Amino acid sequence: MSACTGNVQALLLMSGRSGWAAINKVVVLAVIVGLLLLLVPPYGILGAAIASTVAVSLDAILASIQIRIGVGLRSNLAAVLLAVLVAGAAAAVPAFAARALLGGALIALVVGLAGALIVWAAALVLTRRRFALDRALALIRRRRG
Repeated sequence: MSACTGNVQALLLMSGRSGWAAINKVVVLAVIVGLLLLLVPPYGILGAAIASTVAVSLDAILASIQIRIGVGLRSNLAAVLLAVLVAGAAAAVPAFAARALLGGALIALVVGLAGALIVWAAALVLTRRRFALDRALALIRRRRG
């Protein structure tokens, strides 16, 4: 989520809203500590990963909302949510399917990762116009060539 929202943290600081940024960090710290205490005992490293993901996402969402309200800059929320859903589905669906079919063995990790890469590549091809990936690739090629 943080990558999808860009440098909203820096924009928040540069707009003179460092107090808001500090409050965000306190809220995010409280959330991650609470989630770690709640999720790590029953789920271990998976619980820690979920807590971290929620905390980073919350930080980006709070800053995005504050930039919208306090600075007046609006982001394309539909595109951000679509990107999050595409990336999340590409990673989660193959991983959970591999885990369900193969259990907790190393082969499940390998199959889940391979499946996630395949699904993610297909998703990138299908959404390349929506996310202007064609233009990004053309720009990269121009800079290299």
